[in-house]
Formats: sequence, structure tokens, C-alpha cells
Amino acid sequence: MNVKLPINLLPEIRYECWTYQRMAIIRAYPEFDDWFVHHLNNLYVTSEYDCDFGWFGKKYNLVSHYEDILDIEERLYKDYDETSIIPEICRRIDAHTYTIIDIDSSKIYEHFQETFVVQFLIYGYDDEKRVFYTPSPNYGWHEQEIPWDHFIEAFKVRQAYTSEQKRAMTVRQNPYPIMFLKPKLHVKPQIQISRLYNDLKAMLNVKDVAYHFENQGIKDFYFYEGILGVCTGLTDLMQRVYDGNFEIGNLGYDHGFASGYCKMLEYNTLFFTCLKHVDEKFGLHIPNGIYEEFEAVLVLNQKLRNAVVLYIHDEERTHLESGLQYIREIKAKEQQVFTALVALIENYFAEG
Repeated sequence: MNVKLPINLLPEIRYECWTYQRMAIIRAYPEFDDWFVHHLNNLYVTSEYDCDFGWFGKKYNLVSHYEDILDIEERLYKDYDETSIIPEICRRIDAHTYTIIDIDSSKIYEHFQETFVVQFLIYGYDDEKRVFYTPSPNYGWHEQEIPWDHFIEAFKVRQAYTSEQKRAMTVRQNPYPIMFLKPKLHVKPQIQISRLYNDLKAMLNVKDVAYHFENQGIKDFYFYEGILGVCTGLTDLMQRVYDGNFEIGNLGYDHGFASGYCKMLEYNTLFFTCLKHVDEKFGLHIPNGIYEEFEAVLVLNQKLRNAVVLYIHDEERTHLESGLQYIREIKAKEQQVFTALVALIENYFAEG
């Protein structure tokens, strides 16, 4: 028997695997389109140039952020062994429930020579072929079959006590190694135009505002919030790299030099999708000129990301020069778009 749950292998957000896995599930269900208008709708960047989806300097919690539309059950490895884990995952899939599980990817992917623990999303199985279906990031996200024999080897390695478990408890927002996720298809999220309006105004108001904190263990810790603020912070990063005042190797593993610029593109792509969705649902009659300006933002953002990737590859300063021009144009165009949208929504309210 071959069973696959709905999946979207190419959602708007796919740079971070832990966000991608939930996006791949949620974006497979049109019932949740309204939810995205008010979720994963904000970025911030810290003084250490960590750029994340979140609010007021904190990441969106990986569990509670999705509670409105996903039932999430957390389990430990001791609850299962190599004989019970496969039947359990298959049973969950039959009950329209996805599995996210930590396993040793070196038992799955040949290019990993040593144990490397990652989360795998499992959304289907074939009991005749004895495989699970999971998204694979290799060479672009796509479906991959994991033979059950390989899965068990990866499960047994990860099941043993490793340093990864200790790291998960101190670093991860969700340290549980096994999660079962079931979409709440009976839930009907609602869009609040007033909330979207206030979010747009806030982005315009804080575009150059740095929020400072004390007693963070980091000298002069601050962050910028909102896509325009992120443009400010990431322009500063690129300028410092161009001036030779910052080594990109100082950025952490999870937040390399390309990270923030990739997340900018993901944010803008999702915002554009949500904007068209809101326009269609409420009849805002957004002019073609606004859409064209934002399409230009997406093109510039793609060029910006490409310039950053090229610089990482060959360290040619001309890529940074181009990138600085792109990101400044992005900020100017987005500011124009958000200003026009605020005025349009104000008129929408005024007309009753």
C-alpha cells in the first residue's frame, strides 16, 4: 500500500529546514492561507547579524507559533525501539498525521562521512517497497524515498545518547526528538485588515530604529525589526564587509553571510503571495502599479541574494558594490509600496 499525505515541496520559506518542514505541511492546505497573513510576517536582525522570522528580537517559537493550526504531540526515543517505530509512523500517517524525527543523516546521505543529526519530515510510506517519503534538500527540495533498513540504522544511532541530545536541550527551541503533527482542518483562521494596516504602519515607523537591551551578556546588543529595519541592518553588514571591518567567518553556522539576504527574499515572496490573497478576498482593488513595484522588489532581492552567493564563492568586491545598490533600492521601493498600501487601506476604511 502506498500512502502519501498532502505536501508542498516548494513553499515560500525553505532556507531553514526547521521552518521549511512546517511550511511544507501547512502550504499543502488552502484552508490555512488566511493564517499566513498574520504569521511568519515579520523579520528582525540583531547586532550580531542573526536574521530570523520573529517579533521584538525573539524567534517565533517553533512549537507555539503553529498551535492555532497544528496539533503537535512530542515524544521521546525511549517510547519506541527499532521494531515499533516504523509501524508507529505508518499508523500516524494513516491517521493523517506527519512525523518529524531526529535521525543520523549520515546513514541516509552518502556525502556525510560522520554522524550528523538532523530532523526528517515523513509524510508517506510504501509498505511493499518498504520506504518512507521525505523532502530532501539535496540539489533543491524534492521527494526522496528512505528505505526502512536505512531509516532503522539512522534511528538506532540517534537513539543512543550523543552530544546532540545535550545540545538540543540547550540550543533548540524544541528539544524533543520526535514530533507528530496533525493539521487542524476544522479551524478557520481569519484575516484582520486593521491588524495588517497597523503592521504596515509599524514597519514604516521603525525602519531605522535600533532597539537596545542591557545585561544580555553582549556589549551594545541591539536589533532592527521589520523588513525595512532588516534592510538597514543588512546594509550595515554588507558595508562593513566591503570596508574590510568585518570577517564573514565570524557569523555562526546557522547564520552565515547569505542567511539574512535569503530570508529577506523569503519574507518578500510570502508577503507578495499574502497581499494578492488579501486583495482577492476583500476587494481592496490594489493598483497594478503597486504590484509592479513589489515584483521589482523581488527581482532586486533575487539579484541581491545572487551577489552575496557569488561573493562567498570568489570574494570579488564588485559583488558587494552591486549588493549595496540592490539593497538600498529594495528599501526605497518597499517604503513606497508600504506607504501606498497604508493610504489605500485608510481609504478602504473611510469608504465603509
